Amino acid sequence: MKEKLFDKNYIKNLCKQYNLDSLKEWGQHFLLDKKVINKIIEVSEITSEDEVVEIGPGFGTLTFALSKLARKVIAFEIEKRLKPYWEQNKTENINIIWGNGLENFKNNQDNLFQQYKFVANLPYQITSRIIRTVLEAENKPDTMTVMVQKEVATRICADKDKSKLTVAVKLFGEPKLIREVPRESFYPPPRVDSAILTVENIQSPEIDKKNFFKVVSAGFAHRRKQLKNNLSTDLGIDKQQAGAILGEITGKEKIRAQRLSLEDWKQLCEQLRDNDLI
Repeated sequence: MKEKLFDKNYIKNLCKQYNLDSLKEWGQHFLLDKKVINKIIEVSEITSEDEVVEIGPGFGTLTFALSKLARKVIAFEIEKRLKPYWEQNKTENINIIWGNGLENFKNNQDNLFQQYKFVANLPYQITSRIIRTVLEAENKPDTMTVMVQKEVATRICADKDKSKLTVAVKLFGEPKLIREVPRESFYPPPRVDSAILTVENIQSPEIDKKNFFKVVSAGFAHRRKQLKNNLSTDLGIDKQQAGAILGEITGKEKIRAQRLSLEDWKQLCEQLRDNDLI
């Protein structure tokens, strides 16, 4: 691990050297806390046999730590001004893929990696998109360990006040909030605190994912409205019929989307399909 990367002044100078004046463009915040890096490494359980995929390596604070343990680290970086930095500093088992990380991840899985673990300090502006893209990919990671906004991690792990992202993540695996990370641990410091999130037991559920997310998206389209109203408005389902199905599944015809469990959503999709409503 390169100790200088934990020095805020050193990172500041690197930003000036590589003309990174617009860090906020990608929501990129460089992690400076060595203890947090060590915790990410610990919960990721990286071995010498693992390939690791990362999006948003920045100056490599996490990347270099991963490369000490993993067989190979494949990192997607959009900021091409960092090319000279990585040409000078990367090790043999680090492969930097330049360009849009989300697009390159989706388009190059078969060519770049097969079995892998996903570990990253995610750019905040596209956190949810990255998580869903990785979990919904045909080639899913064995595990996911990511740094995200505390609010996002809390929402993903919620048991009561759920969101569309909660349902999406829990459909594919088991999320867990490992520890909170204060905003002072980053440069530049974000406006909110962060958290380490893991997703384990990742799998491909045997359901019609297109219709599942169609129903879930409609359900969360208007969070303050009752679910039967959203299903009626967005999917054209008769409101009374939707209410009757929800009553059978949850015991309540008047219920909001954030109160349904993952199993409730699965049953709802099954019943809507069986009644030719989707």
